[in-house]
Amino acid sequence: MGAGHLLLMGAYGQRNLGDDALLEVFLTQLHGESLMVNSATPRATSERYGVATLPTYGLWPSPALMRGLLAAEAVVFGGGSLLKEIEGNWFARLRYLARILALLELTQRLGRPSAMLGVGMGPLHTPLFRRMARMAAERTSLICVRDQASADLLHAIGVQRPVHVTADPVYLLEPRGLAARRAGRVIIIPRYSLTPAECTALARACDHLVQCHGATLTIMPFQTGYRTQYDDLPVAQALRAQLSERTAAEIVVPTTTEEAMNLIREAELVVSARLHGLIFAALNGVAGLGLDYEPKMRGVMTDAGQVAFCVALPELTAGRLPAVLDTLWPRREQVGRALAAYARVARSGAARNFALFATLRPVAVTA
Repeated sequence: MGAGHLLLMGAYGQRNLGDDALLEVFLTQLHGESLMVNSATPRATSERYGVATLPTYGLWPSPALMRGLLAAEAVVFGGGSLLKEIEGNWFARLRYLARILALLELTQRLGRPSAMLGVGMGPLHTPLFRRMARMAAERTSLICVRDQASADLLHAIGVQRPVHVTADPVYLLEPRGLAARRAGRVIIIPRYSLTPAECTALARACDHLVQCHGATLTIMPFQTGYRTQYDDLPVAQALRAQLSERTAAEIVVPTTTEEAMNLIREAELVVSARLHGLIFAALNGVAGLGLDYEPKMRGVMTDAGQVAFCVALPELTAGRLPAVLDTLWPRREQVGRALAAYARVARSGAARNFALFATLRPVAVTA
């Protein structure tokens, strides 16, 4: 690829509906120039989206990454949780942040601008990792975070450069088509990281929805078919297997963001352990309840004014979820309207990511 392209970095190519949605938004919003996108499955991403790709994993820094960086006019981190302590052991966390820091250091030395657009920050607890995150942020030309909590965390670890609070870019996703609400339909979005105890507690809450509120359940894995340890489907199957009201639940695995949006549009409530499941619900005016496994869940629900409907995992295992559902269920239409109103505001914030990037470096952005 010749000079003049943007190097777009993200957790792409992992068969995750939320990350797919982010990539779709960035491909729509950034145009007029070539893009090179990193991907865990570069061939599949290239074939699906018609973009040049380079591999995320393998030898690092790979020759492809170095060629892409040397030819790039700017490096863009496109959404997602970025500066954080990832799951895994201490070495995996160190390697993850070290790679981001090294990439930004090299970008800076090459005189290229870099941008973090609509990203989330945290968790960051360990002093070493907080320092590495601060150093990475200080080497970034433009930082736009998706929630106020992320900005507060950056300031807490000592970041001095300006931090813009915008919104998650997925709020720019356009819901397509019409779908009638299905009375009593509840979407349950689990996550591979739920422990057996958390899965059991969620199953009991699902039974409560069926028995006390006449709900029918659609269990929707968001990430499937990439790597076994990151696959939501086994947890979805384990969840359904534990239901007393198993006949009232089905498992549906959407393969595209559009399919997921259509399913959510039919529901009256979404209970999600995936951030973008909550955002898909807001875009469709559907009430959402977040299972707070990382700070991003509470951060977004706080900004949306719905933090009362965010349940931390210790609260889940303590059996608090049914009581929260009892509070939410009669208010689901009201909460859905409130989330839709917030999504309209957040859409403007999401667009601001790209407006700010255009001031950093002139690039065509959709209206």
